[in-house]
Amino acid sequence: MATPYTLFDYTTPLYENKEWATGIVTDYDVAVGQTMFNTITTARYVSIRTNAAITVKFNATTNDSVTIEANTSFDIDTMEVRNIFITAAASANVKIFITF
Repeated sequence: MATPYTLFDYTTPLYENKEWATGIVTDYDVAVGQTMFNTITTARYVSIRTNAAITVKFNATTNDSVTIEANTSFDIDTMEVRNIFITAAASANVKIFITF
């Protein structure tokens, strides 16, 4: 009997998820600081949760920032994201989930 064709290799990670306390930071590079975007190099869905107000920039520090208010979630699925840069005036607990 032939082995069934496997459409997807489920041993390859399909998402990345990181959670950490930021401290006070300006344009903190998530790809470098949290080793994110190693498996998923281009995310098409990003979810960011935080307990304190932060601003984020997508893909480059020269792009406009988006404010994420305290105790909220921000989701984006309308653009390709290759990196995230975070600015926090006070330490924030941040959780970021990315997938294809």
